[in-house]
Amino acid sequence: MTNIVVACDGSEHAQKALGWARELARSVPEPVLHLVHAYHVPLPISEGMAIEYARTLQEAREDGQELLDRMAASVEGVPVRTHLRQGAAAPAVLAVADEVGAGLIAMGSRGLGLAASLFLGSVSTEVVHHARVPVLVARHDHARPLRRVLVGVDGSAHSARALAFALRWAPEAEITALHVLHLSPEARALFEQTDLSFDVAVDRAARDVVNRTADLARVPADRVRPLAATGSAADQLLAEYRTGGYDLAVVGSRGLGLLGELFLGSVSERLVRLAPGPVVVVK
Repeated sequence: MTNIVVACDGSEHAQKALGWARELARSVPEPVLHLVHAYHVPLPISEGMAIEYARTLQEAREDGQELLDRMAASVEGVPVRTHLRQGAAAPAVLAVADEVGAGLIAMGSRGLGLAASLFLGSVSTEVVHHARVPVLVARHDHARPLRRVLVGVDGSAHSARALAFALRWAPEAEITALHVLHLSPEARALFEQTDLSFDVAVDRAARDVVNRTADLARVPADRVRPLAATGSAADQLLAEYRTGGYDLAVVGSRGLGLLGELFLGSVSERLVRLAPGPVVVVK
């Protein structure tokens, strides 16, 4: 069984997250979608407000369950379970993910706003930071079959898990593994002293990293199309995502660190904020 948790607040982005969760569920065994809605009603400031508080709390429960039932009814072909929780949104999503042993959390990048039950602008950030499992952050685009997937790689264990995720959840897609080298002037000068042209040297270095990452991920290297770039990892990943016709981007939550080629901690955060389409951050 593969449990997929979906954060629900009734916003357009949450609807898109549900669509992507349904699409990804096609590729895994025995998928179950777990829809989570959290509601919060501030405690009354005086005893005289207790009756009104109880009424508001009951309305929030009923509205939340109605939302979950409506979203569950829109799902076809995949078993659905609903989870209504009182309290803050991010802890509710994370708790359900832990309880059901989720393989993936899907959520929108923005919710209904501060007055709503799930303010996914901040909630998505908190969930990405604290989840123990991969998190998909959806935007405004509609779900579609995964034909092209972009993966950021740097040779680290986190990027190997990102590559393995792409192969498992998008088995029919063309997988492009982008390695970005951030070269100092000194490193660039060393490249120029070799017999190889700069572009050939960069391509060779990137191919080596992609092959090493594929070995760590235990996936066939010939299933992955290596791609090289130099400069800022986040900028290059965003540029490739925007222009390459990709359906999904996948990155690790952490990379090799400031001395490595791809510092995925900051890269994943920028990608989640600025990417043109859905992003999966893999732990």
